[in-house]
Amino acid sequence: MSTWPIDLSQTQLADIQEGRSASCSGQQSSFACAEATDEALLALAAANDRSALSVLFRRHATAVRAVGFRILRDEGEAEDLRQEVFLYVLHHAGVFAPSKSTAMSWIIQMAYHRAFDRRRYLMARRFYASEELEDRHPPGTGGRDHEQQIVQKIDGQEMLKRFREDLTPEQCCVLELFYFKGNSLREIIEETGMSYASVRGHFYRGLSRLRSLLLPQSKLNHQQ
Repeated sequence: MSTWPIDLSQTQLADIQEGRSASCSGQQSSFACAEATDEALLALAAANDRSALSVLFRRHATAVRAVGFRILRDEGEAEDLRQEVFLYVLHHAGVFAPSKSTAMSWIIQMAYHRAFDRRRYLMARRFYASEELEDRHPPGTGGRDHEQQIVQKIDGQEMLKRFREDLTPEQCCVLELFYFKGNSLREIIEETGMSYASVRGHFYRGLSRLRSLLLPQSKLNHQQ
């Protein structure tokens, strides 16, 4: 996977990942970056402040990589995706619209979109063995293809908020943690205190409900 623009060297990449940058080199400035909100850091990154990007990387790189591995099922591809996402943030932070979503959800959604694009590319080139492509989604949820369509349609938390009356509070909570914070089901269990069976049930029932709301034609096809 090609991940790095020509104008960003491997040394600069290492600086971003390790938090070394000339933009916030002073102790007071570095403290300000560390204490800033994600939204403020994106504004700084839009002004080419790589120290701000370093803080965002430390905060969200693990979640982005988890999304990559969840979709791509390959450690190397997940690592490449993580690097690509944060380079995109560096060069396109200015397109972030705080009125539409939080900075965290914007980054996580970017990870999902790019992971699905990469997965299609790898599938077309037979990167995966057939058994690796078996869906882990229970019947009625639409599988990985429908999950991709749903993720694309709930781009921004406002879309999920529109369906709060159609989902239970537990389903909303689990889906928001999964799709907008990048948490795994196990991490959601730890954060909410719910059992594995409950979290899994809320996730898949919520996903199935969103599928029927966002993809009504797929619901019709499923019933036929």
